[in-house]
Amino acid sequence: MEPLNEGHLLVIMPVPDDLLKPALEQLQSRHPKLKITAKWSMNGDDIPAHELASLYQSCTILTTLGCYPPSLESVPNLRLVHTPGAGIDYALDNPVFSAPHIRATTSNGTAGPPIAEWFIGQLIDHNRTFEKWRQQQHDRKWDTPIGALLRTPDLVGQRLGVLGYGSIGRQAARIASALGMKVLAYTAKPRTTPESKRDRNFVVEGLGDPEGTIPSEWFSGTDKESLHKFLAQKLDVLLISLPLTDSSQHIIGKEEFGVLKENSPRGCFLVNVARGDVLVQDDLIEALLHEDSGLSGVALDVASPEPLPSDNAPSRLTCLV
Repeated sequence: MEPLNEGHLLVIMPVPDDLLKPALEQLQSRHPKLKITAKWSMNGDDIPAHELASLYQSCTILTTLGCYPPSLESVPNLRLVHTPGAGIDYALDNPVFSAPHIRATTSNGTAGPPIAEWFIGQLIDHNRTFEKWRQQQHDRKWDTPIGALLRTPDLVGQRLGVLGYGSIGRQAARIASALGMKVLAYTAKPRTTPESKRDRNFVVEGLGDPEGTIPSEWFSGTDKESLHKFLAQKLDVLLISLPLTDSSQHIIGKEEFGVLKENSPRGCFLVNVARGDVLVQDDLIEALLHEDSGLSGVALDVASPEPLPSDNAPSRLTCLV
């Protein structure tokens, strides 16, 4: 059996050539005997069926976000499938992920910087009411400076709850801590020792929280009582960054919004960068329709379904981004 770096790498990604080509050229220079075929596609529908079938037949490595083979028989030489994302929950029913002879990998750990930047951007935009200032600039009508200042509290001292303390949560915690926020972490399993708090995934050098020392408090559990105890910690911000599993599906719904309402006196800014289905979306919409929901605002990097239809309720809520 030939080494993997002398086989055939098939890359099917919705990435423009000017971004993908330099990376593939660098890979080719390191592995000159590796055959590389790249196709710009998300799910393969725009690749002729006979061409895709031929590529599947010969590839030994497959890198894709959404174009997985229909059967194991269609990829007789496949030995490694790589998903350039943090999670593969949406594709686990594909047979390649249960085949013992095919290794599956992800890019877990690389999404921390960009997603954490998006989170911090949304947080600062919300906290500093930039949308209001943009509207005032457009209308040429200005709030009194002292009034605006008093209604804009600093992030210093605010309490950030991170539900799911993986690479994204850790990088978000690092930046938030630098801004003076107090970080509280929540994980399924207890993290009571220095060894258990350590990040065992890939960590971009100088980023994240490799030793797990940033949170001032650490909560854990897989039951509602444990989750509600965490949500009751007077959170100003709740970042949801946990993987979608059977136990995390719809983990935040009407009851949880009620806990936040009772325990977050200034309102909690909720940000979801996990998967849309970790939230009960109808419950979220219902909560946001009331001024006393306990939520000061919501930012969603994910939703269900994606993309949201133009007439979908979340897209019409002004307190939701």
